[in-house]
Amino acid sequence: MTRRLLLPLLALALLAPAAANAATFGGHDQSVDSLSPRATLHKAGAALEKGRAVQNGTEVTPLLKQLALKLPALHGAERKRALTLLARPTRGQGSSSELEYETAEQQPLCSDHYCVHWVKTTPDAPPLTDSNHNGVPDYVETMDGVFEHVYAVENVELGWRPPTSDGTRGCATGAPANCPDKTDVYIKEIGDQGIYGYAAPDPDQKSHSQAAYLVMDDDYNASQFPRYEGDPLQPMEVTAAHEYNHVLQFGYDTAQDTWMFESTATWMEDRVYTDVNDYLQYLTSWAQMTFVPLTYFSSDGSDPLNVKVYGDSVWNRWIQTRFGDDTIRNAWASSLKTKPKSFAPEAYNRALTAKGSDFYNSFVSFATETAEWRASNTPFAEGVTFPDVDRAASDATGRPITLTPGGVGASGSLSHTAYVLLDVRPVTGVPQLRLAVNTPRGTRMAIAVVGRIGDEVNGASHAVVKQLPQGGPGVITIENPGQYERLTAVVINADTSQDGFSDDLQDWAWRKDSQTINARVSTDSTPPSVKHRAPRPGTHRASTRTRVKVAFSERLFELTSKSVRLVGPGGRSVKAKIGLSFKGRKARASSGADSVVLTPRARLRRGKRYELRLSRDLRDYGGNALPASALKWSFVTKK
Repeated sequence: MTRRLLLPLLALALLAPAAANAATFGGHDQSVDSLSPRATLHKAGAALEKGRAVQNGTEVTPLLKQLALKLPALHGAERKRALTLLARPTRGQGSSSELEYETAEQQPLCSDHYCVHWVKTTPDAPPLTDSNHNGVPDYVETMDGVFEHVYAVENVELGWRPPTSDGTRGCATGAPANCPDKTDVYIKEIGDQGIYGYAAPDPDQKSHSQAAYLVMDDDYNASQFPRYEGDPLQPMEVTAAHEYNHVLQFGYDTAQDTWMFESTATWMEDRVYTDVNDYLQYLTSWAQMTFVPLTYFSSDGSDPLNVKVYGDSVWNRWIQTRFGDDTIRNAWASSLKTKPKSFAPEAYNRALTAKGSDFYNSFVSFATETAEWRASNTPFAEGVTFPDVDRAASDATGRPITLTPGGVGASGSLSHTAYVLLDVRPVTGVPQLRLAVNTPRGTRMAIAVVGRIGDEVNGASHAVVKQLPQGGPGVITIENPGQYERLTAVVINADTSQDGFSDDLQDWAWRKDSQTINARVSTDSTPPSVKHRAPRPGTHRASTRTRVKVAFSERLFELTSKSVRLVGPGGRSVKAKIGLSFKGRKARASSGADSVVLTPRARLRRGKRYELRLSRDLRDYGGNALPASALKWSFVTKK
């Protein structure tokens, strides 16, 4: 990331207008980085240059990463400008509106693993207090000590690969001869732009494993960083842990997905400096957007959803608890070994497979366990400090959707690596409650019910999960529902299938976005039946202009052209208009219907056999299926 001061998240509209007896919610497709090389150059410049920075969430590290990757496509003056933005600030010939130091830097302070660069005058100078009178300001020595601690945790304790050597790039101002093996840190005034710090790869590197440098603020003063109550050490510590992790990430794979860059680095902040808990500032926003894909990141710096990637640190925290923090390092080590390369879900998949799991199973468990992550048996360390994760709310009323037996259901769409939580009314006096969900065939889905006994902090949660790796309908039975203080239904799209990376979109071409789902609860366990058919089964003189009518004993869901088909000679589907109704009124598939009428768009052929076929996925309110004997019948038209 470029660590920036967090701005308030804009209000988001999650749900579409509700239908009768069904609240309808809509998911959020992956926003793509559609920036051209020229647009990336413009945004990177606007984010970095003094006087042009717009404090609206623009992320400098991702932009500089993208700029370095797109540099070969820039030419002439644009290429020269890009090289200036990617250059280290050491030439000492700049002006107050440019990235370079305005004056020559002092002798860098070089320790075992870092060289910290600084200047003595101009606004870029750090506080010059020098308690030991060795010619190096205390601030510079403190920063060097912080970074050495970061190295001890990230490289030594956690075993991350040392950064890629930067050769002589940091030596121009007289650093010691052994500086090629040091990571260069440049102290500059960047807090006035709302920036904590940033990392940047050096330009014109041919490999995906690239050398990089760091820029840190010159004082972390209270007016620019008010959340730390005048203590410059805390923002310095978490920024060092975060941005140095980016340097290590550049060494593994500069082209890796931005959400993995940022979620890992934010997780690393807390792993190195556990007591600072800076990541908590992102969780309130994150808890409001589980319907946004885990992989979401937009190049538009003003996009309020970009905060998602920092809150995604809880994904890595969950992995750490369940499988060990080496799993996250191993995911990065797998980045260039995956097919396709630099595809974050597959990198995680490889690391999780080595631990006896995989991305699908882990994401399903993670999503389920966020429903009560404040409970006493939560797998989330510090979960008691987390905000409650939002339940889906109806756009029509703004109130949370509450699934009720035989009453309110919910329908909507989910994109890849996204999920929704739905309140369930914990009915007393019934032995069982059934959660029934229809999901599309061919999409890796899952559903769960999470019940909590006791309050949200001291209580304990219990989850029942049903995986739907091939999609389709699913039912979960909840025993003794009245025992729970809160019941939550979880519907998860854990699908990560894609058609490769799109150069035009600068994103993966996800296959399984906007997947329609329908969820409801019921005490009903009686299968539905077919009450009326026209033409009747076995009819031999049906009109060629006939309309096919079917009436059911109760409301069924997902009645569409795919689930109700009229098949003619040669096994070909007849094009027909489908009309749905419930209790005599017009209905739609997501709300359920108890009768359907198929009106062929052209006359049927004379003397031919036609067959009406119903999908095995049709379900009533309780998730009960039609008997197999009712799924098809035929008739013959008159000659």
